[in-house]
Amino acid sequence: MSRDISQKRVITIDFLRGISIFLMLMAHLETYWLEPESFWVIGIKFLIAQIMGTSNFTFVAGIGFAFSFQNNLKKSTSRNLAIKKSLSHTIILIIISFIFNGLQILIGGLGLSGFWAWNILQCIAFCRLFGILIILVSKYFRILIAIIWIFLTGFIISWMLPIYEIDSFARIVFLIFFKPLHGDGILIFFPFFIFGTLIGELIQNITSKDNISASNKESTENNLNSLGKWFLIGLGMFIFGLIIGLKPAGAERDYYGLIKWINTHPNIDISTLPFFIMPNSYAWVFFFAGWQIMFAIVSFFIIDLKGHFPKPSNIFNIFGKYSLSIYFGHYLLLYLPFFINSNFSLNSIYIWFYFFGFEVIIWWIFYILDKKQYNNISLEYAILIFSRKLNSYLNLNNKSKDSN
Repeated sequence: MSRDISQKRVITIDFLRGISIFLMLMAHLETYWLEPESFWVIGIKFLIAQIMGTSNFTFVAGIGFAFSFQNNLKKSTSRNLAIKKSLSHTIILIIISFIFNGLQILIGGLGLSGFWAWNILQCIAFCRLFGILIILVSKYFRILIAIIWIFLTGFIISWMLPIYEIDSFARIVFLIFFKPLHGDGILIFFPFFIFGTLIGELIQNITSKDNISASNKESTENNLNSLGKWFLIGLGMFIFGLIIGLKPAGAERDYYGLIKWINTHPNIDISTLPFFIMPNSYAWVFFFAGWQIMFAIVSFFIIDLKGHFPKPSNIFNIFGKYSLSIYFGHYLLLYLPFFINSNFSLNSIYIWFYFFGFEVIIWWIFYILDKKQYNNISLEYAILIFSRKLNSYLNLNNKSKDSN
């Protein structure tokens, strides 16, 4: 490799996470600010955003989770300490996700049922919780779990959708795991997280001191072989998802209303979309998870192994470093125009100017905070502090029990 890869922070993780946040903000802005006559932009933008949007954010969360867990596992004297550290971080994320839901109820006018509504924060928090249960099993068993999970979720959706409004058990399943259908339900997105844990372990192994201390030639060859193998796995998943997803799917599988939105354009009239770009379908999961694995492998090779770093001020770096703060805070800017003018809306032309301005303003705010080293006022810093306190409490409590 062309550079020393022993570093505290893997730039690729921030870079990938930043792309996701950038696209997620784009999708949210269109949804909140567009006039009804221009909703076709939402459909088209969503088709673009889903390439590296919410599913990729969950995938990268899995990368970060496994990377940190393996680091903690090697630093800790016991497996339980590593688990408690991850659990502490996860519990704080779950609390924050419910705080976010509560604010959505207050600001967004949602009913109390909105307190349990799957958004990306809640999804990632519970992905981490389930991830703790499977992180220590072999990578092959995790792949098997992900594949079974994908097809089982597809079966559950097909069974549930026609009857969940009239059947009490189906309704319970919907409320617990899928509400709302256009949200970020745990059953749909957990496979992305699982695949992310596999790539996270790969990256951690390549950047570990043990790997670096080995013969440079031997280490380089092994690393390239591992990266190449996972790239081919991603390519296989991508092709498989494309092949099984070429069949057309209509409104009955269009949980996000993409067909309806796109058809608001006066010159467009479609009744189906390919199955592999229908969110929540099993073909969609294979297609986009495969793409995200390939993109992550190539990005890691170029950025962290070859050393072609983007500038620290790069918008994707900044967005990735402060992703949760930006996600939590951008809703304030989304709601702000409605406090000024309750009828605020934009057409398909003006939305572009507002979109770029919106992203630049958020980037500038967090760039200044990062440059001035005011990162201690970020949500990421707060999560770090509270998770450390909770971890200390859990360890202290455990020691007290042992002494008794």
